[in-house]
Amino acid sequence: DLSALKGSNNKVKVSGGLNGNIVYNSNQLTGIPPVSYFLSGNLNVSYRNFNLPVSVSYSNRKFTYSQPFSFNFVTFRPTYKWISAEIGTCFMSFSPYSLSGHQFQGVGLTLTPKRWTVSAMYGRLFKATDGDLNSQLLPTYRRMGMGVKTVYKSDFYTLGVSLFNAADKPNSLTHLPENLRPQPKENVVVGLEFSTMLFRKLELNASYHSSSLNADKNQLDSSAASSPKSISGRLMSKRAAIQSYNSYRFGINYNMSKFNGILGIEYQKVDPDYIT
Repeated sequence: DLSALKGSNNKVKVSGGLNGNIVYNSNQLTGIPPVSYFLSGNLNVSYRNFNLPVSVSYSNRKFTYSQPFSFNFVTFRPTYKWISAEIGTCFMSFSPYSLSGHQFQGVGLTLTPKRWTVSAMYGRLFKATDGDLNSQLLPTYRRMGMGVKTVYKSDFYTLGVSLFNAADKPNSLTHLPENLRPQPKENVVVGLEFSTMLFRKLELNASYHSSSLNADKNQLDSSAASSPKSISGRLMSKRAAIQSYNSYRFGINYNMSKFNGILGIEYQKVDPDYIT
């Protein structure tokens, strides 16, 4: 029925904005270009339940920041009903003890059907770099990451499970002499989260994360196969020399509706040298 397409809800809508700044630097001893420009913009195309936001940021200045942050990027964020995605330069968070706002080049997906929330990602966390001895910048392998987090929310409780893996690719620096290559690493993190409401005012929440790190994928440990493994360590190579760490968090929140506020207490225990 073509007449149904005449409604205002069936029109393609385009909106967005563009910002720009120009900076002049008279001190040429800094190595910064005399004229630097910064551009950032966003564009959104929507039709019915479909949205396609695009974010762009660019500058001609070279920044001396550490990976993984990059100022120049393009991100597409299409959405349709309960499906949303990020394509290009992405940012996702599973937990402060797992994937936490890490910039990566790849794709992220979030599904929110009814009581479920499922998030997944795959992409490049670090790009391979040769390093610079003059600037004391060490070489880095290309580091790839993948992860998934699933949360179920009922009328009485919320339960979440997450899995994240990051690994260096040794073949990304084969052109460098072996004595200049760093140790390739791998990390696996398993997370469990739970919360519930008691008496309509008292919220209990807890989380546990197990992180296992293989600091050198080239080094094998013959005794590792028979040694006890943590939850995350069981997902790594049986012959890998693994170091495992744990984090615990418990919290209680009381809703003081009469004062329009919340009173909360939280306890955290994180193993020394916990790393992701």
